Amino acid sequence: MVDFIKKISPEVPDEDKSEFKVKKFRDNNLRILILSVFLVFEQAYYGYFIQPNGSIVEQLYFISASLMVIFAIISAYFQVKKPEQIKLLHKIYEISIGLTGLTIAIMRILFSPQQVFRLPTIYIAVLYGMAVYFYYNYQQSFALYLVAILALIYFVPIFKPNLKHSYYVADAISNGLLAWLVSIFNYRKYVKDFLNKKLIQKKNQQLKDKNEEIKEINQKLEELIIKDDLTKIYNRRKLDDELEKICARAQRYEQIFSLVLLDIDHFKLVNDQYGHNVGDEVLKEFSQLLLDNIRDVDICGRWGGEEFLIISPATECEEALDLAERLRRTIASNDFTKVDNLTSSLGVATYKENDDIESLIKRVDDCLYQAKDEGRNKVISQKNLN
Repeated sequence: MVDFIKKISPEVPDEDKSEFKVKKFRDNNLRILILSVFLVFEQAYYGYFIQPNGSIVEQLYFISASLMVIFAIISAYFQVKKPEQIKLLHKIYEISIGLTGLTIAIMRILFSPQQVFRLPTIYIAVLYGMAVYFYYNYQQSFALYLVAILALIYFVPIFKPNLKHSYYVADAISNGLLAWLVSIFNYRKYVKDFLNKKLIQKKNQQLKDKNEEIKEINQKLEELIIKDDLTKIYNRRKLDDELEKICARAQRYEQIFSLVLLDIDHFKLVNDQYGHNVGDEVLKEFSQLLLDNIRDVDICGRWGGEEFLIISPATECEEALDLAERLRRTIASNDFTKVDNLTSSLGVATYKENDDIESLIKRVDDCLYQAKDEGRNKVISQKNLN
């Protein structure tokens, strides 16, 4: 029998047992609160208005109402101060409402004036109501119903000696056993619902983790597509895309923007003198220096080799020229980690009405090469272009 009960009762995994116990207690406590508040008024009403004044049954109703007040207070406390861990005291309290209900029901049987024994409505209601209303595992419900059956078998002959065992023993045992089975299946459904919810939560979490992983991979792939492998700033492809977008906006909304094209002076000598590893470090340091000295709206990327392009939205030629000159001075005065001071040559060009990308790139490129031809470490804008 025990093996059968264990077989039909789903097992909660160890990692979820603590959470399950807390949830079961909170659910049972809420039911205790609702039931006890209702029974306070129901039992008091029956005791005051229905039962004969001064009778034992009337006193039982008032005792029951008083006990329900206590349960209402305790359950309200646990409803506010929800326990995070379930201890022995919580477990005892959890089944005490069932013990109390069965005790009162049995006392009503013992003090009932009728001599032909039958299980009264209150006992049946408590027996089966407890089975479907509360969530008790098979050990808890077995203990409750066993106590109820043994109490009936032991106390009925004492209080009602004229009754034969056959009148109540079979009835008590059969109803107790049936109520226990109902309780087992009710608890089984409760556990399965909990496990299904946990499974859904775990699947959702796995899906969320998978989506985050995919999102992370996509971000890395996007970076590989738009970022330069060495310097980690935008690459030529990304710069071309941004140029197309900003040029289209400029043509449509009659906006302006400027380009600054930079070239590290004598960079080949750095590679020849210090090696390509040092040259790579210089390019990375140079890229970071540019990022640190431009606006957030400016777009900076590696144009190719030791050339870098800055796209400055909504920027007039004079403003772009000031930016380029500031960058030139910053680069010339910067203490690079691996090499002595470096200089750079810069070209500046601004979008004109009906301009296209090719002509704009050609102008800024011409400005850069004029700066190099005039001795390097210099800024040339399209206004000074020969």
